[in-house]
Amino acid sequence: PQIRSFVEKLADYEVEPVEPTLVRRDGAFVVEGGTNGIRVDIPATIERVKETVNAWNQETLLVEAAAEITKPERDPELLRAVKDQLGSYSSNYASGNLGRSQSLELSARRLDGTVIYPGETISVSALMGPRTIAGGYGVAGAYIGNDVVDSVGAGICQTASTLYAAALYAELTIVERHNHSMTVNYMPAALDATIYAGNSCTSPQKDLKIRNDYGYPVYIAAYAGDGTVSFVIYGKESRPAERSVSYVSHVISEIWPTEITWTEDPGLPYGYQVRTQGAYAGVTASLTKVVSVNGTVAERTLVHTDKYKMVNEKWTVGVNQALAFDAAGNIVAAEPPSQKPPEEGQESQEGQPAQTVPDGPAAE
Repeated sequence: PQIRSFVEKLADYEVEPVEPTLVRRDGAFVVEGGTNGIRVDIPATIERVKETVNAWNQETLLVEAAAEITKPERDPELLRAVKDQLGSYSSNYASGNLGRSQSLELSARRLDGTVIYPGETISVSALMGPRTIAGGYGVAGAYIGNDVVDSVGAGICQTASTLYAAALYAELTIVERHNHSMTVNYMPAALDATIYAGNSCTSPQKDLKIRNDYGYPVYIAAYAGDGTVSFVIYGKESRPAERSVSYVSHVISEIWPTEITWTEDPGLPYGYQVRTQGAYAGVTASLTKVVSVNGTVAERTLVHTDKYKMVNEKWTVGVNQALAFDAAGNIVAAEPPSQKPPEEGQESQEGQPAQTVPDGPAAE
């Protein structure tokens, strides 16, 4: 027991291996870490101590502990091969929409520097983290069914869509991807990707999942700012130099709604009208991968065909005759109509058609 207790203390001197990491600094890749560790073989060392003690000749006692070199799980040499640009894509956003920009830029930062090892699959939703105010995400309009509703994290879908396009050009494997319910204005039809976490960002209802089927790792570089979000995917280029890929978005059909959906609001003065949501065309679109060799098309492959809902323009109309707008545009109680009886010779308005209330201001 005394020998075991003594030997087990040697574990305090063990060194854990350090996993390698790949960072991009000043436009160049640097591999950090990737060092070996040392682990003491406790049973083997105990036996060595026993053997040495049994053969002790009253001179200085020296026992060499049994130890083994432990290597990192990841091979740093694989990371050192990452140098080539495999694919990229950029899209523009309105930086004046502060809540949306906040979410878009935060989600891009969280994806920046992601390394996908051979055979590994990433969940973009999980990497983006919980979409909460406390977590740094902002509030803006997002698609919920057929409606545009203020939601925490609105804007992350443009981040996901831009990464999706870059991954296609890098020819990574798309394990899961979903199009939006309605068309978006920042990506060509059928090139978008939506994410919806539901109750958990790690078990989302809709996700973008990407797998690396190359023999070397790939590195995702992301940037969002000044109205542009960009992704560049790096790895070790193994595709022929004379070969190139492109993707063609084709709108198969587009049907615009001809009706308006009206919603009555008793909290607004009678006759006031405001547009609450624009119309969305019903669109069917396809995405085709085109492979060219020395500038000549060699292959066309249908990636997928997407359908987007047609949604009517939406307006809200006030129906409360007890409310009115004051000179400053505030909603106030309407003045009651005069009860003064008509003067002699003046006809009563009772039973006459109601006057037409002019439309109120329309809002985008």
